[in-house]
Amino acid sequence: MLKNSNTAVCLCVLLLSPLCMAVDESQQAADGSYDVYFSPEAPAGKESNWIQTVPGKGWNMLFRLYGPLDPWFDKTWRPGDPELVK
Repeated sequence: MLKNSNTAVCLCVLLLSPLCMAVDESQQAADGSYDVYFSPEAPAGKESNWIQTVPGKGWNMLFRLYGPLDPWFDKTWRPGDPELVK
């Protein structure tokens, strides 16, 4: 799960067969962040916030910022680390 309250950030994932999560279809959390799930199978009820991974294969994550704001440049904001969800 990845939490991010800055909606100007575009999450891009590099996989063998790339998939993109449509932000307009994803579910926003009460605090304004988005929980993004990476796994071979979608968690029940979280399909709109899920990015499929290839079973048994590694994957990488990177951020591409379009028009980042001052907190990015002055390093007062940074993306959170991924959290393992069981």
